Amino acid sequence: MKFPVLLAALALVCGCMTVPEAPSAASKTTTTLSEKSVVCDGIADQSLREECYGDVGASLGDLSICDEVSSMDKRGWCYMNVGISRNDLSICRVIEVQNYRDYCIMRVAVEFRDLVLCSEVVNKSQREFCQRTLLEEKTESSCQSISSPRDRDLCYMDFAVESNNSLLCAEVGSVELRSYCYDELAVALQDPSLCAKIEGQPLVDLCYSKFN
Repeated sequence: MKFPVLLAALALVCGCMTVPEAPSAASKTTTTLSEKSVVCDGIADQSLREECYGDVGASLGDLSICDEVSSMDKRGWCYMNVGISRNDLSICRVIEVQNYRDYCIMRVAVEFRDLVLCSEVVNKSQREFCQRTLLEEKTESSCQSISSPRDRDLCYMDFAVESNNSLLCAEVGSVELRSYCYDELAVALQDPSLCAKIEGQPLVDLCYSKFN
């Protein structure tokens, strides 16, 4: 387990305590909060002490230990790990550091296969990663739940092409993406009649030309 190894390393670095014997499996369930954090209490250096609280709180999933950390960044890291370990969105949402909050929400969203939660992620790259991960298992309802019009269109378009279902192209609001959807499926299904559904004569002609 990470907890005893981490505390032993910290104790050797600061030279300020004797490393306590790791509790047996039977005693772990009855260990009190003070016993869990007593090693951290003995670390003189504040930065190391708060790092210790953060690691212990994260390892034990104990927010009360995370709250011993005054540094917003280290407290946020602790909360993030607890939120992820518990799959608890309410913990993720109170994290003050945006990057940690975003990552926590993203992990919970992926765990629960909840595409709507991805929209709460502020960081664009993390939000898109969240959506891409979940859209690997696309359904019509998962596409419909996306609030961003363009992301919703991309979902329908990808789903249509991947499932060879031209009917889904009609759900794409963007003329450009809808036309692309019909063009891709016309070729994939070897069905030139789909070219007629494309808007814009030059694009229609281009589609038909692929069958000449």
